[in-house]
Amino acid sequence: MKRFLTFIFFIGAVFPAFPQGSNVFVLVDVSKSVNQSDLNQAKTTLTDVLLGNSLSNAFVNFGSPAELLTCKLEPGDKIAILKFGNKQTLTDNNFNLAQIRDMPEDVLQQVNQGYPRNLTDDRTYLMLAKAKVAEYAKSNNISGYRLYLITDNISDDYGPNGRPEYTDYERSLAEGYNTTANPVIEASSIKVRLNNARNKDYVLEFIPEVDISGYNLPNPSSPVIITDVEESSIIRLTSLANGRRNNEVETKSETLNINWSCTNYPEGGRFTVIIAQYDGGKFRDVKKDLSSYNASFRVPDGKYKITVSAQNFQADPDTTYVRINAGGGGWFWIFLLLLAAGGAGYYYWNRRRRIKIEDAGVARDRDIFSPGDTTSQDPSKTEYF
Repeated sequence: MKRFLTFIFFIGAVFPAFPQGSNVFVLVDVSKSVNQSDLNQAKTTLTDVLLGNSLSNAFVNFGSPAELLTCKLEPGDKIAILKFGNKQTLTDNNFNLAQIRDMPEDVLQQVNQGYPRNLTDDRTYLMLAKAKVAEYAKSNNISGYRLYLITDNISDDYGPNGRPEYTDYERSLAEGYNTTANPVIEASSIKVRLNNARNKDYVLEFIPEVDISGYNLPNPSSPVIITDVEESSIIRLTSLANGRRNNEVETKSETLNINWSCTNYPEGGRFTVIIAQYDGGKFRDVKKDLSSYNASFRVPDGKYKITVSAQNFQADPDTTYVRINAGGGGWFWIFLLLLAAGGAGYYYWNRRRRIKIEDAGVARDRDIFSPGDTTSQDPSKTEYF
């Protein structure tokens, strides 16, 4: 009996009661641009998704209900529900993941405990929030996780007047998240909208896999910051300027040449340019340590938010929104050329076919009425049987 109990203890120690499941992070926007009613209804929708229930007050807007079912929790999964808005809100979050054992009791408990009840913040540091999740995962040897976002997608990562109270490390964390040099690979998301949303931009986005195996945290060492500037500096875009969301600057070039000016530019100052695709696109890139007033990006068709900010001195940044449609017209004309070529090819093929048919008919006629055919030449010699 003693040996049997020892064996059972050994098995329990080596093989846990629950297998290692997925790590799930839920980011909930608590900025005041969100409607309180939408926030409350989204809690019900989130619960439906986590339990794998049919949506009671929402519908799948992008993706499919079958894909949404893959986002439910299973015993062994771990979840952390986090608020984001002001920078301090992110700092106060408890990123610890709680394991789900009993369904649905543990899921309901985590949602009731972690889901925010009120909208409290004036800012929406969305990119920093996503970067903080990646930071926690990387620091805890988690190379992949699920990320669920509940937000109106109104992000102002640069804070009031472009001067967030970032440490240099936090700025590097936000700016270096998911760039071409430091990629974060997100699987295609499923988007859900509330049936009676007050804010048309409010969405629940479920990303079933985020791969950060190729992502590296920034160096904690801080660059030298220029502080002895007598007057505040202002950055102004001089190309592709004044674009707004849903009223973007249109361009047909896939190469974006971005130019700007800066008043009261201090000697040794450096700029950062961030370009981020939205409305379903995932392209994002950052150019840092720029001492000139221009930067160039080669990007695919889509809608982009472009922000130029100061890297090592205080300055009001400038932002614009751009829509690129470089390939659409080109493919249209290529299609027309191919269609025309196909039509011309068919015309000449059909013409040659008809000529051959006509030539064959003429040849048959000549054969029938040839001199060697005496029957056709002299009807009187026709033999009757």
